[in-house]
Amino acid sequence: MEAAARLTDLMTSEWRVQHEGIPFAAVATRRDGADVVVSTQLLGQAAKADRIRPYRFRDLNAADSFVRDLVMSFSYLGCQVAQA
Repeated sequence: MEAAARLTDLMTSEWRVQHEGIPFAAVATRRDGADVVVSTQLLGQAAKADRIRPYRFRDLNAADSFVRDLVMSFSYLGCQVAQA
């Protein structure tokens, strides 16, 4: 497991999630005005892939907490998470 690096004001971050060596999900963060958007995408046929789900946060700390919890959850489920 690779811990989620802290988000910074100027940084766009991305993580790739694999399960048993197969790409499973992608997580990306970006600034949108004053907000931070965290987008998740499940990959693969069984998961109705290519649907991107954006989550909007009013501040960087809230987005950072969400990403850290998400990475921890994927790891708990046996997935390999690496920052892209």
